[in-house]
Amino acid sequence: MKPGLALLIVLAATAATLAYAMSRGLYFDSTVYPSPYIRDHVWYEKDCKYLFLSGIRSYQSGGGPTLQAADDNGFCPLFLKQY
Repeated sequence: MKPGLALLIVLAATAATLAYAMSRGLYFDSTVYPSPYIRDHVWYEKDCKYLFLSGIRSYQSGGGPTLQAADDNGFCPLFLKQY
């Protein structure tokens, strides 16, 4: 096999994999912040941010009474499952 053809195949496979990952939503960041909806006591929420072809979307994944609890209770998978 010629080296140019092998490189073309590798680049095509990489582009296809990247396009698939971006269409599913690729995890890249999370944020833990105090909930603006609960005012009588402190509650923290965790958001996971996903990169799509159309832009960045944020989804809530968990919460807790402390920063550490909210971070531990919320799990951000590598790809976002869309139902």
